[in-house]
Amino acid sequence: MITDLMLNEDLHPSEAVDFLEDLENACKKDGVSLSELLAEDMSTGGVPPLMWEIQRCKWREEPELLMFLMIRTSRPKVPWMIRTACQAVGDNNLLQLLRETLEPDVLCHVMSSSDFEFDVAITVKDLTQKLRPKETTWISEGKHGDEKKRHVEASSVTIEWIVEERAWALELKADTLELTLLDGPPATVTAKLHVDPSDSLELALLDEYVTEDPKAGPSSQGSSLHSCDMEFPPDTVLLPISRAGRNSLTLKPTWRPETWGSDIHDTRTPVSFQLKISLKQIVESSSRPIEEEKVTKSAPEEDDDWVIEYDDREPAVVEEGSSDWVLASWSGKDKDLDERDEGPATK
Repeated sequence: MITDLMLNEDLHPSEAVDFLEDLENACKKDGVSLSELLAEDMSTGGVPPLMWEIQRCKWREEPELLMFLMIRTSRPKVPWMIRTACQAVGDNNLLQLLRETLEPDVLCHVMSSSDFEFDVAITVKDLTQKLRPKETTWISEGKHGDEKKRHVEASSVTIEWIVEERAWALELKADTLELTLLDGPPATVTAKLHVDPSDSLELALLDEYVTEDPKAGPSSQGSSLHSCDMEFPPDTVLLPISRAGRNSLTLKPTWRPETWGSDIHDTRTPVSFQLKISLKQIVESSSRPIEEEKVTKSAPEEDDDWVIEYDDREPAVVEEGSSDWVLASWSGKDKDLDERDEGPATK
């Protein structure tokens, strides 16, 4: 029934919502969850109704059905659905609109100057509260009676956006900033981040890639800053998360979570991030795609040897200023090195 409804192009979105509301009432009587049904792939189309609607709807004029599906679809799967579908149609504006309904305190705006350089403006309200670790306590029966147990889980805030054919994410954690290429062709990435925290949010300039904003005046570790600049490791090749290899750039630490117990951090003042990303296009050979260095054995001990092998074949990456790939492999013992130099043993 849901598939037939979604495929009916003559049905106005508001009428489709009425049908789905009636179906929801019927599902409740039978003990069935409409949210779970909406999370399943349609029998025709092969995607859930939300993804189907994103790719076909006129969301500026007729958003009724789209918003109904956003609210009713099982929540854990929604962020992936909206990002994948919005990337398929290349609509970052729709992605930000839909993500805002999920996280109204997180705003993202992309300013693209070209295919290979763009800025992302991000605003997060109540960041310190969002990044506080989540603590769960429960009572468990032990040998000496009931025992109180505690589990602490780290929190994070994730921002996603689309530029041309690539999808990106910036994940903010208590002690880490992580920039990830979610989908799209590989690229050589250089990224810089400017942070404008509230007066009460302390930043620790401990990372080797962090440089202080001269306008903020002198500072020391843990001092309160009005702003600072951070640079991710430059000119790094990133692959999409669907492929084995390096997918992310990481900066850490950024904030000092040990100071969050103070009352001065109870603020709704937004924290602003300005991310500038520059890309270099990568041309891959179909016979030799880019891949991360492979180590076939477990991590070596401290006294194990490492051998640097130069690949004389043409490199898989063609870009200005590129050089041949260097592959690292674990050799094990000195005997293995001697045998390699002498060539294969003959009987």
